[in-house]
Amino acid sequence: MQAGECTARASTVAGAHPLGHVVVVKGPSTFPHSHAPNPAACKAEVIMQKIKEKATTNPAQPPAQLLRDGLLAVPPSVLSQLPERQSVNKVIRRERRKNLPPNPKSLEELQDVPNEYQKTLQGDQFLLMDRNSEI
Repeated sequence: MQAGECTARASTVAGAHPLGHVVVVKGPSTFPHSHAPNPAACKAEVIMQKIKEKATTNPAQPPAQLLRDGLLAVPPSVLSQLPERQSVNKVIRRERRKNLPPNPKSLEELQDVPNEYQKTLQGDQFLLMDRNSEI
């Protein structure tokens, strides 16, 4: 943490309140907050979460398009709270990598190639022969 940065933390449960309010479960009793609330930072976190979800559900969509769609009509106050473009691209790559199988380290680890990796994005056959399935 940097000098002067707030050390207080609050744990919340969204949707626990019957009216839909956020309920604070555990708050900063020993270290009170040293700053005012920042609603723009909260909205920026929500936007980043939506971009992560879209990156996972639309793996073929380029990161630039995900950013364009996710940042459409976002006010400048919220834009200033978002990470740099390179950081967002890295987050998108990291999210997409979670759904991919690990890269094989040897030929023995490379067994049958799954069908989804045998075709191009247009549906054309990419893998013409899988030698491991014939052995």
